Amino acid sequence: MRKGNINVYIESQGHALPEYQVEIVDDKTVACYIPSEAGKNFMICWRADTRHDDHVTSVRPRIDGHNIYGKLHSPGQLDGFRESAQIPKDRKRRFEFATLATTDLLRVQGIIPSDAPAAGPSEQSTSARKRPIDRSRSDTPEEAGPSRKRVKTEERALVGEEEDADALELEVELKAIHARARAIEEKLRARAGVAQLKHEPESSNVMIDETRERVDREGSLTRLHTVLAG
Repeated sequence: MRKGNINVYIESQGHALPEYQVEIVDDKTVACYIPSEAGKNFMICWRADTRHDDHVTSVRPRIDGHNIYGKLHSPGQLDGFRESAQIPKDRKRRFEFATLATTDLLRVQGIIPSDAPAAGPSEQSTSARKRPIDRSRSDTPEEAGPSRKRVKTEERALVGEEEDADALELEVELKAIHARARAIEEKLRARAGVAQLKHEPESSNVMIDETRERVDREGSLTRLHTVLAG
């Protein structure tokens, strides 16, 4: 990763590791993802041309939140590295990649190629440190859909609701037909009464087959039409 005239990279087994999705976070920070293999050693390397600077350059690595002993460089050609950390009892421990459970996630997001080795985040500024993954932005697998049994239950419930709606509609229609039948019957009776009062010679035989409607056991509607004969 390069920022200005300073180049920082991670080297393992004598080779600089490839960098994926290099991002300029702010004026002092550049971030990227690098492949890693659990148990392999690595070193933090930096190079820069500061011959025209009028100040010293401080390199202070920081890994997993821990500050690592760094270096001060006077203006000139910088070429340094750090491959270990000081531990108690005047001993040093080489940097080593730990097991990360992020490789599949990075492949799914397209951050690293599908055939790339395990990769973890890395961030470099004036100090070198790892950058945590923002899991809130990750593409987590979608939850499994409803079971087939649940789907069938929901379908049955939907069918039941539709049948209830049909039955209600038929009931309303049935009431309307009954009302019309009663109105027709009343009109016919009224006409028959007036005819009798006037002693009309002609007699009107009115046969009324009342409108009957029934809903069979399956819920279907059968109509019996009113027949007027005179």
